[in-house]
Amino acid sequence: MTPKITIPDNLKEVKGCVFKLYYGNHYIVLMCNLLVRQIESIAGDINRFENKVKSSMSAERLYWNFCWYISNHPNEEFKIDILLQSESPYQLLKRCQIEIDESLADELCLNNNIIPFLSRRIQTPKYFWDKVVPKIYGEYKYWINRGHYLNFRKWQYSRYVI
Repeated sequence: MTPKITIPDNLKEVKGCVFKLYYGNHYIVLMCNLLVRQIESIAGDINRFENKVKSSMSAERLYWNFCWYISNHPNEEFKIDILLQSESPYQLLKRCQIEIDESLADELCLNNNIIPFLSRRIQTPKYFWDKVVPKIYGEYKYWINRGHYLNFRKWQYSRYVI
């Protein structure tokens, strides 16, 4: 049985954050616009992993290592550790990258990715947003705009220039 992720009352209204989601001593580093929505998403991934696709799910999936660990260690508890709260998507992207970089050598970190997860919607052409999205999603736009994304990528590349 999959353990339930409980969000403490003081964290239910958190917006714009980088956090670590612990399961026992193991963890993943995440970034989100709404903490509650991100936790719901992770809980759904864990549930799908447990109930339907464990054997057919690719090990390259975003949270596969985390889901696998949870399914093989059923009696541990979840804990949320907020690392940064900010209204700036750029600052969140930077902090998430720094945390992921620092955790690369940590065997307790179960992130599959080496960069923050970013939706494909960031780089969608204007035509798509003007013509297609309103028909499907209403006036929805992704919370990290293209400018924040491009500035983040510039910052990422500048760290490796000698």
